[in-house]
Amino acid sequence: MERLLRYVAEALLEQPDRIRIETEDEGDERTYKLYLAPEDLGRLIGRHGKTAEALRTLLAAVGRREHSRVSLVIRELE
Repeated sequence: MERLLRYVAEALLEQPDRIRIETEDEGDERTYKLYLAPEDLGRLIGRHGKTAEALRTLLAAVGRREHSRVSLVIRELE
């Protein structure tokens, strides 16, 4: 699933080499933390959050197939 997230993010961003993904597991829930360059944050979130919402929906669908809950947190690189 991390490969899917990286693939989609790299296709959308201008600085794909600055992507960092961390995972955090808690019970049957996995949280992906996606860190991006400040310039790319708005590009991934999209107008009114629609791109981020679509990405979260995609990850949730894959997670359901694997019988786990998945969430996505999008953050700016420091």
